[in-house]
Amino acid sequence: MLLVLTAALVYGTRSNGHPLTEAQRVHRIAASLRCPTCHELSVADSTAPASQAIQAEIANQVRAGRSDSQIRQYFVDRYTTWILLSPPRRGVTLIVWAAPVLAVLAAFAFLVVGFRRWRPSAVEVSEEDRALVERALAGDAEKATEGATRDPSVRPAAAKKAGTRSS
Repeated sequence: MLLVLTAALVYGTRSNGHPLTEAQRVHRIAASLRCPTCHELSVADSTAPASQAIQAEIANQVRAGRSDSQIRQYFVDRYTTWILLSPPRRGVTLIVWAAPVLAVLAAFAFLVVGFRRWRPSAVEVSEEDRALVERALAGDAEKATEGATRDPSVRPAAAKKAGTRSS
């Protein structure tokens, strides 16, 4: 499953070999920036005037020959890393990227430990108890109860039915 997912991600992010047009670059950069007024939308998806102004600025910088990372850094310098829809994978924001992976690993470890502890534990049986069971299975139930150490709180089945207590 993981291999199929990795192959799909590699294939999907692979370049088709053709350079991007100016409009494609503008859209790709705008899709990675947050709209300053809408907050939940990217600059590419928003129709707010602030987003349109940012798209125009991106187009100007693309025409000026700046790289995508230089253009993104321009907006980070102006708005801080908040403007990025995808937080950088360093510093404190690394927690945002690592937390889901750590949560899945912790859940898996919890399940492994839980299932290992769930196994039924072995009960130690004394030789006296073993002999008692063997005599009872042999049909000698009366002798089996006579030879056993008696606990006053445990009554034989016949005494329970009669309502009397044996000592």
